[in-house]
Amino acid sequence: DNADLRAYVKGILERAFSTVITAADGEDGLETARRLLPDLVLSDVMMPRLDGFGLVRELRRDERTAAIPVILLSARTGEAPTVEGLGTGADDYLVKPFSSRELLARVQTHLSMARVRRQAAHQELIEDELRQSIRMRDEFLSAASHELRTPLTTLGLQVDMLLRMVREMPAGKVSLDDLVDKLDRVRRQTLRLEHLVDMLLDSAGIAAGTAVTDSDKADLASIARDVVGTLADEAARAGTPLSLVGAPTPGRWHRARVALMLTHLVKNAIKFGGGNPIDVRVEAGEGTSRIVVRDRGIGIAPDQQGRIFERLERGVSIDDYGGLGLGLWIVGQLAHAMHGTVRVESQPGEGSTFIVELPEGR
Repeated sequence: DNADLRAYVKGILERAFSTVITAADGEDGLETARRLLPDLVLSDVMMPRLDGFGLVRELRRDERTAAIPVILLSARTGEAPTVEGLGTGADDYLVKPFSSRELLARVQTHLSMARVRRQAAHQELIEDELRQSIRMRDEFLSAASHELRTPLTTLGLQVDMLLRMVREMPAGKVSLDDLVDKLDRVRRQTLRLEHLVDMLLDSAGIAAGTAVTDSDKADLASIARDVVGTLADEAARAGTPLSLVGAPTPGRWHRARVALMLTHLVKNAIKFGGGNPIDVRVEAGEGTSRIVVRDRGIGIAPDQQGRIFERLERGVSIDDYGGLGLGLWIVGQLAHAMHGTVRVESQPGEGSTFIVELPEGR
């Protein structure tokens, strides 16, 4: 708080550092530090309004300034003041009078130590992110292996049964109905495998930024009708009534993106809908149209609703429902690529409603 001493110290520091900001007292210093987040704070101990000890305590309470090195200056000598200063959280305690060389050496040392700590923290963050990536990779590979093994096992069993049927039954005695049933099972498992592979390819294309198509003249309701028709058999096997309501919505739309997005939403509704009806609606608007998919299934807990559009997030146990954790992520990425939005409204046990809003021709 002494103007002459403040100017003297500032002059010393400016020999080595390009930017030195001064403050008249502890309160002023605290406000300045919070605003500018300096590399180091050098403070007197005895000051009006807020002394140096109080300044250190306030800096340490704020996570933005908690790691800033603080050196205290004081005319009080002896062990007790030094211990008190360091006890408040200061990094160093310099007794007046001091030489300019000692002051610069202390400041330089603490700046170097702070830089090392930041580098170490940054390295630790990188290592944490790497460990997280490895964990997510391992979980994904485990989930993918599980999802692919299930249809492959069923497919192998059906093929074995077909071969046994043909080999063991007398010529001309093979039941056509049994043969058709087995082939239909094979076809369903093949389609399931195809969907899983397509999902992996879609995910890779989106992550690489190569999943790009041009908008073209299309009708949103027509696209939705094609998707619902394609998934009708899958919904029927799940005992799920699937309905579509939508007036013609012509415009310029990314047909492939819209179809893929709606496919994932309807498949998600079938998976978690518990056999209850699923409603698909297409609603035209001025410049922006909506696609709504509503199920009446298990619903989504409030704390999970912000995470389900993240990559490899499932929101439910993989043991109960399986899945790669990619479907809704793909939906979110596609909506974003078309300058649109997707959100969910849900309550546990009361089903979920996914709402996609898309601007025309984007």
